[in-house]
Amino acid sequence: MKIITSILAVLLFASISVAQENKDEPRHIDFTKELIGFDGKPLTNPPAKPDGKPEPITLSEIAVAALETSLQDDRGMAPEEKFKLDLLARKIYKNKDCVLTNPEITQIEERIGKMPWPSNTIVGASWRILDPARAKALEKP
Repeated sequence: MKIITSILAVLLFASISVAQENKDEPRHIDFTKELIGFDGKPLTNPPAKPDGKPEPITLSEIAVAALETSLQDDRGMAPEEKFKLDLLARKIYKNKDCVLTNPEITQIEERIGKMPWPSNTIVGASWRILDPARAKALEKP
């Protein structure tokens, strides 16, 4: 029994170490992905086209809006920091394979979370694409 317990402890430690190593690696995110609502269908913008057909909302649209909008928290922010937000927005704009660091992903998540969206569904759908593991962890009771 002690051998099995020791083996399980070693395996658990190894899996935690691998998870921590992977946490710091840059990740690839597809910002062209459509945000998905409760019904499994894409969230859409109100019809703006002459044909009246609604257009799906993409992660790019939401993330760029969050990075480029001046929030109340931004008062007093140094111009260099505002410039960095703009650089990040340009990096992700309609990018199908954007390589981001974890701090960049966290910054995008935080900005999206602070925006006054008409629905929290936008935050949830965005976070599920940006960091699926974190979203799953938050879903657990």
